[in-house]
Amino acid sequence: MRRAVNLARRTTLRHGATLFACAGAAHAQPANDRCTDAAIIEWSALPLATPLTSLAQAAREPEAANPCSATGHTLWYRFDAPVDARVRIESCAGPSPATSVPDTTLALYESDTGDCASLSAVWCNDDACAFRSRMIFDVRAGARYYVQAGIFLPSAATPAPAPPDDLLSLRVSIEPPPPADHWVEREDAGPLPALSQRVTLLQPRAIEGRLAFEGDVDMYALDACGDQAVEISTVGLTSVDTQLFLFDASGLGVAMNDDDPLSTAAQSRLRFPAGALTGRVHLAVTSYNLDPAGPGGQPIWNDTPFRAQRAPDGPEASTSIASWLASAGFAGDYAVALSGLRAAGDCSSDCPPCTADFNGDGGVDGADVQAFFETWEAGAPCGDANGDGGVDGADIERFMLAWETGGC
Repeated sequence: MRRAVNLARRTTLRHGATLFACAGAAHAQPANDRCTDAAIIEWSALPLATPLTSLAQAAREPEAANPCSATGHTLWYRFDAPVDARVRIESCAGPSPATSVPDTTLALYESDTGDCASLSAVWCNDDACAFRSRMIFDVRAGARYYVQAGIFLPSAATPAPAPPDDLLSLRVSIEPPPPADHWVEREDAGPLPALSQRVTLLQPRAIEGRLAFEGDVDMYALDACGDQAVEISTVGLTSVDTQLFLFDASGLGVAMNDDDPLSTAAQSRLRFPAGALTGRVHLAVTSYNLDPAGPGGQPIWNDTPFRAQRAPDGPEASTSIASWLASAGFAGDYAVALSGLRAAGDCSSDCPPCTADFNGDGGVDGADVQAFFETWEAGAPCGDANGDGGVDGADIERFMLAWETGGC
């Protein structure tokens, strides 16, 4: 997720970037109160703790919106990434014991111009560790990043931070890379089968991702070869109250779970015996209460029971997913443990299950004609619409017949 944030109106440099050795005195206006005065995090000094700073005199209004939560009384930091890496920044009680602000917020921005004139929000967090914050994210070599840290500010009536609950320090460190069998979300996984992120690890043991904003849905394409039992679980791997939904290659619902049937956790678990799942599946990770809907805008699953694995049982149970109904939602990091699933394409065809809906977007229209002819002209296997083993004129006839009738 990258959300543009324009800070061009902040044009006056008051002090220039502030090195940590020159941190302002407690209870004075923080030297890094503005983006243009961001304190520099030296990459070569990591891991480090930023100087303990009072937020009591920090400007109430943030210069940039935190996509995860209302925030205010913020401090700014910046760093340059010399290499591709995974970075952790947090104000949690253990890594940052001197912090006294009870409810912190964090947001990360990448600078397209190298300064505060144009920032793109790429990560944020509110409550990763109780009411404190943690971000774990990947950075690109050569890119400049800005961090805005502050307090949760739910309303105009919220009082300013005051001693002794006004002090903030961040712990900044480089994380080891994820295990080789963990799939890490690339950019933002899409919410529908046609936009599903294709997992290419042969035997993925986990997916690590981020519900980047309220209402975010991440969907992943994987294969079930039918020879193994399958388990999919977020239990113990996130603080988000999750939901898991599984769809087949055509977008029809297979199963869902809200709250783990095997415990009292608010996270989710799906289990299938060997042979129960075969072919392409699309796994959707959501927070409570984001629910899939069919073409008519009605739910594919009912809301309850929460603590059960269920096949589709809603008003549009027999239809393919077309959209999501958002009556609630939360942002946050998650991991999904996997067993028995394999890379997309390992034991299924990547060709569309419905010939007429060649691009898999749920409709039969001109876009399908364009998608088919691009595939056919390339001589790709999915251009063999009639299944005779070759890509030739007979496939055009077969595709057009299916397309004109709107059938599969």
